[in-house]
Parts: sequence; structure tokens; C-alpha cells
Amino acid sequence: MTRSRSAQQRKVQKAKPGKMGSPSMGGGWATLPPPIKSATIKLLDPGLIGGFASVARRAGLQFRESRSIAPRLRGGETFPPFFRLVSLQAPNGDLVPDAQRRINDGGSPLGFAQAIAAHAKGQQIHATPWGEFQLKILQSPDTVSVLRELQGSAESPLRFFRLRSTDALLARMFLWRLITEVVQGVPPAEAVRTGRNRDDRFVGGLVQVAPASFVCYPLLGRNQPLAAVFTTEHGTQVIVLPSRNAFVRPIEFVTWPVGTGRIHFGGPGQGVYATSVRAFTEGHAEALLRLLVRRADAAFHHLTAPERWTTSVGVLDADAFWLSWSSILLGMDAVTSLGAEWNQPEAIWTAFRALSILQGIWQGDRRSAPHLSYLLDPRILRQHAISSFPQGPQRDWASGVIDNYEGDVRARFPATTMDDSLKEIAEIRNLLHGVQATGDRIRRLKVLYRISEHSPNLQLINEVAAFWWMAALLDTSHILRPGIAPWEVV
Repeated sequence: MTRSRSAQQRKVQKAKPGKMGSPSMGGGWATLPPPIKSATIKLLDPGLIGGFASVARRAGLQFRESRSIAPRLRGGETFPPFFRLVSLQAPNGDLVPDAQRRINDGGSPLGFAQAIAAHAKGQQIHATPWGEFQLKILQSPDTVSVLRELQGSAESPLRFFRLRSTDALLARMFLWRLITEVVQGVPPAEAVRTGRNRDDRFVGGLVQVAPASFVCYPLLGRNQPLAAVFTTEHGTQVIVLPSRNAFVRPIEFVTWPVGTGRIHFGGPGQGVYATSVRAFTEGHAEALLRLLVRRADAAFHHLTAPERWTTSVGVLDADAFWLSWSSILLGMDAVTSLGAEWNQPEAIWTAFRALSILQGIWQGDRRSAPHLSYLLDPRILRQHAISSFPQGPQRDWASGVIDNYEGDVRARFPATTMDDSLKEIAEIRNLLHGVQATGDRIRRLKVLYRISEHSPNLQLINEVAAFWWMAALLDTSHILRPGIAPWEVV
């Protein structure tokens, strides 16, 4: 690294981390906050199958209470599976006889067909070929027939899976909501009812019913996706993978003609994805998905373990948990959104949104967040994100893309250091917010002139954001520490 970058990092390392989120796991307990006492647990027990302690066990948590000590919870070092991948095919690739039952299990008809038909009466529905299959799967109770049609239209074999959340995940999220309701003053009996039925998708998220939002985004937020995720008529999720290599994004026109004058910060794109990995081998997408499911189990446990969210005196802080949890889900959603809009002009703003959420997580209780230029630095990205990727073609491919990104920055921002170039790229994000982040209004004009003249391939910022968030799932305890950036010394 250059001297200026090292000096900046030393300064950041001295910043105090936020008070929440100890990086250690397993030893401590979280004392349930007032007004929860042993008497409160007894009031909750009648409304819960087996009582509060039984729900905690199903959630993979340890529970302890006594007359002299307030009730306590912890996750510990072991945990049950929170996500389950269910194959819909036999080894020869044929869909199994009970594939439809596997798809529908745990779901229920949601009336998508009627809603789509009602919408179509007033407005036309146009869809891409992939969108057409999503419409069919949403409307038809016979998902298997649509999957067979999709396989018949594909140039190479496809792999089909149902991804579902487990009872342990449902119990864990229910318990967090239940504790929060009681702490907020809701009577225990009412808290049991509202905890089951509360609609809090912007805080608690939809992991319970849409587990792919937590597991599959690294397969979707890519130039060449490794998965497609379909929602069925029963509200369940089916994952489609290529048996070999990756899917190719079709060239798509916008849904409404607005002319060709939209601002696009992408460069010519020539050779930016040329790496030593010419193609992914047979079964690569499936192997990566199975790895992501396993890491998602560990990530979910780590992020929802009560002992991670305590005050300095060991009392559970539910607000701190929900604040961090909602930020993480919004970041994952940003990468999923990238998967849907990758080639569109607005994709760069979505990528910056994903990076800004990481800045906020790493800021924690501090007065300022780590500089965006740090997140854009290919040297830091290699050390703290790419290093978490599995050895083999996935890491080799990602390393090659980052090499191309670094070379492009050096070539298309001439006569500046890498650190200065990254600061200039960070100025583009500030355009979105309309803020004066540097105190130099002319600097932003210089950046725009430079981009106009040299056409850097800024579409690679999509990959930068996607790589950071893939690392967040693969190495959660290192990447998603509230108040501590990965490169900071604790």
C-alpha cells in the first residue's frame, strides 16, 4: 500500500468500536431485560407449546432461570440447521414423483393467479422469457409442468431445488419478536399472539418465507448469474441452477421508451471479465449453493445469538439487534436488486447503496463511518473479502475480475495515485445524495470531466459491492461486526 493509505488506516484503527457486537462467541449469556422476570416467563408459558424453555430449545438457544438470577439466553457454539435445500430431481435429472409435494410443503395458495388476471384487465403485462416463466409459476398450481417446460427450453441441463426455512429459524425469529414485544410493554398473553402474526417486513424481514433473500443473493448479483429464483403459487421458492458454467444475461430494453439520453457511468467493458477461468465446471453452481446454505446457517446463528447483543452489563438490547439485522437484510436486498438490474444505468446507484449500508454497519456508535474509498480499494477487497471465497474457480474468477478492476482504475485515472483515484470514484456516490462530502465543489466537476474523457469501467463497482456482501455471508464474524471495519485492529 502507499504511504498515504497506511497512514489513513492507522488513524481508523485507533477509532473506538461501537459498544455492541463482541466478536467472541459462545461464552457469555444475555440477561433478559426488564420487565422480563421469572414471573413473566410463567405468564408466557401457557400460550407456547411446551412453554418458553421449549421454544428456546427449538430455536437452538440455551435458556436458564432461577429465583436468584434473572432469565438468561445464549446461542453458544452449536446450532441446528436454519435453511434446508430440497432437491426436486433424481440423480439422472428427472423430476422426482413427489416434486410438487416438496414444492408446496409448508406453503398455501396465495391467489397470485387471480391478482394477475385482475391486473391484466386494466393493463397489459409484458415479460422477458425469464419473466414469462415466473408468471406461469406464480399462476399455475402445477409448478412441475412449468419446470419441465423451462428445462425443455434450455440449451443445457438445469438443476431444480426448493429452498425453505426450518422450524428452528421460525422459532428463533419468533422469540426475538416475543421478547421485544414484552419489553415494549405488551402484556405477555397479547405478545404471544402479536409475535406470531406481526407484519414487520421492513425490520424483521422476510427470511421466514423467502429464505433465498438471505442465501442466494451471491448467485444472483453477478454479470453471469449462477441461479434464478422463482416464487410459486404457494408462496414457496424454487431455485434453478445451470448444471455447468453460468447463465447469460439477455440484452433487454427498458419497459417504457424514454429516449437514449439517460446517464450511464459504465465504460466500454472490453475484456473486464476476461480471467483465467474460461468456464465453470460441471456442478459448480450447485456446489456453491450448498456451501452458501451451510454458511447461511452459521451466519444466521451468529447474527441472532442473544449474547452478541448485550449492553456493557450483559443485558439484552433488542433495539440494537433489530437495527443491525434490518441493515444487513437491506444490504442483502441491494445485491439481490443488482441481480435484477445489472445492465441498467441505475445499477451503479444500487451498488453504492449496498456499500453505504456496510459503511453504516461499520460505523456503529462512532461519529463517522470508514471512508467509501476503502471499500473501493482492490487491495483491501482482496485481503478481506476475496480471501473468504472457496479455493478454486470461484476465488480465481473473482481475483481475476478485481485484477481487471485495479488495472482499469490505474489506466483510466492517469497521473494520480490509486488512493486519489478511489477518492474520485467515491465522489460519484455523493452525486446521488447531492451532498458536498469533500468541501471542494470543483473537485466533483473534475471527476465528471475525467470520467467523460477516459470512460472508466465503473460498472465493475457492481462486482465490488457483490464481493463484499458475498464475504459477509461466508465470513460473517469478520465482515459484519458492528462498529468495526474488517481492516481495523480491535
